Amino acid sequence: DFCDVWFNSGETNLKLGPNLQMINYDTLRYALEIPPEGGWIEITNPFKGAKRRLWASYVVTPGREQIHSSADFSSDSGDINRHVNTKAFHHLDSLMTPKTSPLGKIGEGKHRIFIAPENNGKKPFWLVGLSMTDTRNRYDPVEYGFAMTFWNKETHNF
Repeated sequence: DFCDVWFNSGETNLKLGPNLQMINYDTLRYALEIPPEGGWIEITNPFKGAKRRLWASYVVTPGREQIHSSADFSSDSGDINRHVNTKAFHHLDSLMTPKTSPLGKIGEGKHRIFIAPENNGKKPFWLVGLSMTDTRNRYDPVEYGFAMTFWNKETHNF
């Protein structure tokens, strides 16, 4: 598995498009701000001959009003085509918190992931991490918590 999360550090080793900006939006909280025109990130699946499931972690906010723009993800290989919504459920109180969603499966090698915000919020889309997991696992990410916190539907009763 692979995980590049910059939420606490503001640092990433991924190749970023020229218009993406790392912002420090709270004490020890960082995000890549995706501008209205969108942007891209290059990620490498280093696992020989194996597809990996790609996940995006991004900031959501609670309440009735959508604060951050939602976004569409796609890839140069055509393997990724996913919409993510930044409207959170009401039980989060007033926290801005990461949510993790699956984007699709990517094969071995380099992939350019394109992010196109809908520009339907008061603030831009904020991305805080990308992760890859083995496609053979039967795990789902915990909806709120963080990127690589997993639970197995068959063995845990949440």
